[in-house]
Parts: sequence; structure tokens; C-alpha cells
Amino acid sequence: MASLSGTKIKDTFGLLLKMATSTVSASEQVVQDGEGNNTALKLSTDTVESTGDFKCTGTMTTSTTDVQALMLSSTGVFVKRNLSTNPIGTTSVTANSPLGATGSTIGVLPASSLVQLTSQQTATIDKFLIWDESSSSYKYIDAVNLADYVINSGATAIPALFIAKPQATTAIGTAATFAAFAEIANQPATGATDPATSCVALGGVLSAVSLVDFGGGSRNNIRLSTQGMYRLESTTEIIVAAGTPNTTVQIYLNDGASSAVLIEETQTNATVGKHALTIVYYFYADSGVPYDVGLRVSSTTAATLGLQTSFSVTKLGDVV
Repeated sequence: MASLSGTKIKDTFGLLLKMATSTVSASEQVVQDGEGNNTALKLSTDTVESTGDFKCTGTMTTSTTDVQALMLSSTGVFVKRNLSTNPIGTTSVTANSPLGATGSTIGVLPASSLVQLTSQQTATIDKFLIWDESSSSYKYIDAVNLADYVINSGATAIPALFIAKPQATTAIGTAATFAAFAEIANQPATGATDPATSCVALGGVLSAVSLVDFGGGSRNNIRLSTQGMYRLESTTEIIVAAGTPNTTVQIYLNDGASSAVLIEETQTNATVGKHALTIVYYFYADSGVPYDVGLRVSSTTAATLGLQTSFSVTKLGDVV
């Protein structure tokens, strides 16, 4: 009803609000209607409390500059908090490296504050954060794919080059023998190796070139696993201890169907001492990849394959 004017007390006392037990005091009391029904409101001389929900059905003013927020304490009391100096969760924001936080400001730490990773320590599975413009999202790229992109986009002069070195000096006989190669330097899978006496990969070539075994349980072939043009070059050290043998070096293809000599060079009547035979071949690995290539040597009389031998594979790229 809009007004109590002109009404009798006996007819309207139930509509009136009153304190539950006494006049308003320092102790909170439930507010009741005239018939003793409790409301969701409690009052004291200095406190207003609700035992139910607070609702706001009107339209509230929106602000993008105010930093004062109304919050509820652990005892259920409303308190004011300045979010500019005391953000949500703590008195300051904690950010894990490489992010740093000062107050409520978060930023990227300077690179000098981080632990440096050298090129020798970087593994092919290490990852870089990158923004993908095509999808407008952050993604990652691993080291080997990043190196391949840089190489193949022409953004650097570092060649995609793999240099294989022999594992040990090897006796050469009349039958063509595959050279067994050393492990790859700085690769976690093969352990710590010396680049001076081991196989070396440069310019992210490991995504296209790897060492494989072709019988005998040794690393005696180089696998070309992606389509493209490759430059194959061998410089073979042959040591003759006696006689004047004819020595032959071959770059040999194992394609899984029909193996073949790609190119060979023979030195006739080699004298006692050290000799070097160099041959170069350009090979296009088509969609039938992978292809395995090896270095084979033979001699009409006993000779030795020396440690100064090298077999290099350079990925030049695919046709455009």
C-alpha cells in the first residue's frame, strides 16, 4: 500500500519493520516485520549486514579510469582496494623469466639477464617463439627448421653442408669397400665428439642429410631425405705402403632398387706415399627420396684409406 495514513494500527502493523528484540544498539539484530518474520537485513548502530543476496537492477555507470574496487574480506566485510597499487592476488605481480614485473607492469626482460645458449649447445629440437602472420597467432619453430628456412630463403651465406670424416684408417683391398664414417659432432644422440675428427653439419642440413648403415653395422652411407639438388664431393686420402697399385674411388648410389656408381676416379700406378683423389658429382633427389650415397674405395694391391679423407654433401635447394 502506498500510505498508512488513515489506516488502523491493527490492520497494518504486519507491514511495519522493527528490530527483533530491542532498540537499535551496538549489537547487530535481525530486522523483522510486524508479525515477527525475519528479513535478510541486520542492523546495529554502526553496521548494516545482509544474510541474503545483494542485487542491483538499475544501470550502473561504467568507468575505465577508476582504480578503486569494492571487495569482500575473509570475515564478510566490504573493503575498498586500490587496484593500481595492490592488484588482484597479491601486493605485486610475479612473472616467470623471460617476463619481469614491476608493480602491475609486466614486460620482457633484457636478453643480457638470461642464460646464453651458444651455437654449439643448441640442439635441433630447441624451439623459438615466432609470430605466424598467416594465422595471427604465436607458434614455435625448432632450430633445424629455422636454419633450413634461413638457408633456403637466401637470407644467409651459411651453406647447408654436411662433411663426413672416416671413423678410422681402413685397409683397402681389391673389392670395393664402403668408408665407415665417424659420429656427428655436437649431437646429443651420439655424445660429445671432436669436430676436427668427426662428421660436421652446418646450416641446418640435418633435416635433409643424415648418416645411415648399409650393412656391416657402421655409418657408411649418407641419406638424402628431401627432394632437391645436392653437390657431392669426395677428397680421398689413399696411403700406399708398397708397390704401385691402381686405386679407385667411387661415389656410389643405393636407391633401394638398383644401386649404381654415380662417378669414379682411378689413379694408375700410384707410388709409395700419400695420394688424394677428388671427385665431384651433382645429384638431384627427386620425389623418390630417400636416397643413400656412399664412398667406396678399392686398390689392386694393399693400400689404406687415410683419416684426411672427407665426403661432403651440400644441399643447393630445389628447382624454382
